Amino acid sequence: MAKWFIFHVTSGAILLRGQGIHEYVLGSGESYETVSDDVFEDSRAVPNQWFDGSALTKSTDWDTSAITTELLVGDTYSIAAPSNSILLVNGVRVASPYSVPTVTAGNCTVSVRGHYYGDVSIRVSDNLSAKKAELLTKLNAVYAVQADTAKTAALGDVYCNEAALNKITAVLAAYARGDISTGTSYTWDMFDGSAAVHTYAQMQTLAGDIFSGYKARLDNKHSIQSSINSAANMTALLAIDLEAGWP
Repeated sequence: MAKWFIFHVTSGAILLRGQGIHEYVLGSGESYETVSDDVFEDSRAVPNQWFDGSALTKSTDWDTSAITTELLVGDTYSIAAPSNSILLVNGVRVASPYSVPTVTAGNCTVSVRGHYYGDVSIRVSDNLSAKKAELLTKLNAVYAVQADTAKTAALGDVYCNEAALNKITAVLAAYARGDISTGTSYTWDMFDGSAAVHTYAQMQTLAGDIFSGYKARLDNKHSIQSSINSAANMTALLAIDLEAGWP
C-alpha cells in the first residue's frame, strides 16, 4: 500500500523536483502531499517535515531563472513569469506576480523566482527621467517669474533681469565711447514705473546692483537644476523645492 508523504513550508519557499516534469514550488504556508512512488531528487525534501524555506539553499534550476531588479519610488513595472513562479519584494513573498504596481512607499528590490523552462522578466518604465524633465520645465517658469522681481538699488527698486542687464551694459558702453558725456546724467526706468535721474557714478553703482541681482537668481536656478539632474531616485527628486533659495 502506498504511503503518503507531506511537505509543508512554514516560511520562505522551496522547490520540489520529481521525475520528468514533476516540479512543485511550495511557498510559505503551502503543503504538498505525494505517494511514496514519487521520487524527489531534491535532497532537502524530507517527507513529513516542516520547512523554513528562508534557511534553505534553493536548487540550481531555481536560482538560474531568478532575476532581481532594483525599483525606485515612482517606477512602474510589469512581471512576465510562469504561473507557478514566486514574486518577492524585499525578500518577502507577495500574493500575485502579475500585478503592474507603481512603487510609492519606498525603493524596493523585486525578485521573480521560476523554473528553467519558463521565461521570467521584470520590465521597468523609467518614470524618473520623465519626472526630471517635468521639473526642469517648471523650473524655467519659476525662474522667469523670479527674474522679474525687484532688486533694491540706491535710488529705489529696479529690474535685474536680462533685459535690464543688457540695457545698463549698453548705456555704460556709450559712456565709455564718449557717446554720452560722463558729466551727463541718465534717466533710468524704475521697477514701479517711475523714472529716476542717475549721475554717471550712480549708473556705475546701478550696474553692479543689477548684475548682482541677475547673477543671484541665475545661480539659484543652476543650483536647483543641478539637484534635479543628480537626483538618484524619486524620493530625492520630489523633495526638491522649486521655490527655495531665491533672493
